Amino acid sequence: MTQAGNAVLIGMPGSGKTELGRRAAKLLGAQFVDTDMAIEIIAGTSIAEIFASQGEAAFRRMETETITDLHGAYDTPCLVATGGGVVTVPENLPLLQMLGTVVYIRRDFDAIASGVTYGADRPLLTDPSALETLWASRKELYESWADRTFAVIEGEAIGDAAARLAKTIAEGNVS
Repeated sequence: MTQAGNAVLIGMPGSGKTELGRRAAKLLGAQFVDTDMAIEIIAGTSIAEIFASQGEAAFRRMETETITDLHGAYDTPCLVATGGGVVTVPENLPLLQMLGTVVYIRRDFDAIASGVTYGADRPLLTDPSALETLWASRKELYESWADRTFAVIEGEAIGDAAARLAKTIAEGNVS
């Protein structure tokens, strides 16, 4: 059973989950949670430092714990932006489904590649070939995990895209 009114955003790094989610939540009067930011607050350090000092497996455990902790944590509807790798841990799927409607923020690869930043802040995105590898290994997972898909229209202003996302979430018809 999902928590009524919640939506969970999944998608590639650089697809716009955080910015679209933050803006759409404000328009909906919903709480906004970014799981990566929550992990950094709980851990008291950056994701890059977690990867460097403890490894990806430790980060993924923290991510699963954070998603688990979100269940029932808010009395009002919540919009949750997840990290791009949330789909790499199969046990996260039922947790996300129980949390809310899972929405894949789909953006064209070339648009992501031209706008994403590479380097220390994104430990798995060291260069464009790393992005290609992530895309190839995750694209089908995003599609199969999603209850709904929201297509980012290239050239659309971020505010307009967020309003469109908010409207479709409110109508329960994300597509």
